[in-house]
Amino acid sequence: MSEDIPLNVVYQRVEVEDEVVEKKDTLEEEKEVSLEVSKSDDCEEKKEKCKKKWRRGVCYRTCACFGMFTAMMILINAIVISSLSIRMYMSLNQCFHSKENVLKEAKIHDNGIDRINIDVVSGFVHVKFHEKNDIIVRIWNNARTKAYINEETFDSGYSHVVNSSLNIHAITPAFNFKSCEHSSIEVLIPENHPKLLTISGKVKLGMVKIEGLYQKSVSNIDFTVEVGKIKVHNIVSKSLSLSTELGVIKVADTIISHDTKLQSHTGLIKTRDLFTKTLTSVNQIGCSMHSYLVADDAKVETKFGYSKVYRASSLGKEIDLQINTEYGKSTLVSDSKKKYRFQTRNKQGKIKSYL
Repeated sequence: MSEDIPLNVVYQRVEVEDEVVEKKDTLEEEKEVSLEVSKSDDCEEKKEKCKKKWRRGVCYRTCACFGMFTAMMILINAIVISSLSIRMYMSLNQCFHSKENVLKEAKIHDNGIDRINIDVVSGFVHVKFHEKNDIIVRIWNNARTKAYINEETFDSGYSHVVNSSLNIHAITPAFNFKSCEHSSIEVLIPENHPKLLTISGKVKLGMVKIEGLYQKSVSNIDFTVEVGKIKVHNIVSKSLSLSTELGVIKVADTIISHDTKLQSHTGLIKTRDLFTKTLTSVNQIGCSMHSYLVADDAKVETKFGYSKVYRASSLGKEIDLQINTEYGKSTLVSDSKKKYRFQTRNKQGKIKSYL
C-alpha cells in the first residue's frame, strides 16, 4: 500500500532544496569575490613594488648623475685652477726674475760718508754689510723684456757728495703687470766703515730689507714704505723709525739704545727680541704683536684690530707698559716674577691678561 505524503512536507523539502542551492550559489559567489579581491590585492602589491622599484631606480640614476656631474665639475675646476696657477707663476716669475735687465754698479771708497738716502718708486731695496772696503751700489732696471725699458721714463742712479752723503734713486713709471717695470737696489756697506751711518729712504711700492751685524752699529734708521713690507734684522742703532700706509713691519733681534717708533695705517706690526729704551707702536687697522720685548717704556696703540704683548721685560727695575685697543682684542702674557706697571684699555672688545 502506498502512503500518502502531505503537501506541506513536499513544500518544505522543495524549500530546503532551494535554500541549499542558494547557499551553494552564495558560497560560489563569495569564493569568486574573494578570488577577485585577492587578485586585485596581488595586482596592487605588484604595482606598489613596481612603483618602489621605479622610484629607487630614479633616485639611483639621479644620484649617479649628480655624482658624475659633481666629479666632472671638480675635475674641470682643478684643471682650470692648476692651469691658471701655473700661468700666474710663470707670469710672476718672468715679471720679477727676468734676465733681461740693465745693471748699474758703482764702487765708492769714501770713509767720510755718514748718510745713505734711498728714493724708489717701485721695487726692492736690500741693505747689508760685507767684508770689503768699498761701498758697493747695484741698481737693476727690471722689466719683462728690454723693449719695455725706456731710458726716458726709467731714471736710476746715484749722487755722491764727498765726505757727507750718498743719494740713490730709481724713478720708474707706475707699476703694472704688463711691463713689470721696477728696480732692485742692493747696497753693501763695509764692516770697517769708520763713521756711524744714518740710513733713510722712501719707497712708494715695494719691499725694504735691512740686515745688520751685532758688532757693527749705525746711527739712525728711518724708512717709509707706502705700500709694501719693511724688515729689519740684527741691527744695532741709536734710533729706529719705520712707517707704512698699507703693509707689514717686522723687526727681529735688534738693539736700539734710544727710541723705536713703528707706525702703520693698515697692516701688521710685529717685533721679536727687540731691546729698546722706549717703544711706540701705532696701528690704525690691523695687528700689533710684540714678543720678548725688553724696554723701560712701551706704548702699543691699535684703533681697530688686535694687540698682543708676550713676555715683556725691563732694562731696569720695572717696565711701564700701555696697551690701548679702541675696538678689538688686547692680550698681555707676562712672567709674574718680573715687575710690571701696565694699563690696558678697550672701548669695545675683549681684554686678556696672563700674569
